[in-house]
Amino acid sequence: MTATNVSGPSFVTVWPDGETQPGTSNLNVTTGRTIANLVICRLGEGGALKLASPIAACDLVADVVGYFAD
Repeated sequence: MTATNVSGPSFVTVWPDGETQPGTSNLNVTTGRTIANLVICRLGEGGALKLASPIAACDLVADVVGYFAD
């Protein structure tokens, strides 16, 4: 996941669709920086994820590189 065009200090959380948003951060971001991080997250309903930056606006880019089968 990569965050860019960040409007202020914040954090990004990733979680499976259909579940409650956790209180943890997967990526900490700052104004004017493009920051990337590897995130491993179980896929939710329909193979979807949710991403949120609750404090500042930013553009998020995410790629699914692979997955673990149950």
